Amino acid sequence: MAHVSTALAPANLLETLARPFIALGNTLTKVAEANSMAQEANRIAEMSDEALAAQGVTREQAIQDIFKAYAHI
Repeated sequence: MAHVSTALAPANLLETLARPFIALGNTLTKVAEANSMAQEANRIAEMSDEALAAQGVTREQAIQDIFKAYAHI
């Protein structure tokens, strides 16, 4: 029979104090990425269908490409 412990090792004081700042940094990074993605989506939305066709993509493909790039797929 195997025994599994799910208890976390006690963190030292420095790690405990750093956690909120790490979380804030992660949040700000995600906000910046979302802002960039929204700006790119707006740029595509403002383009004419003819301009998109000249690039060889449809509006749907262009938007999907933006979301795929930021979703790291």
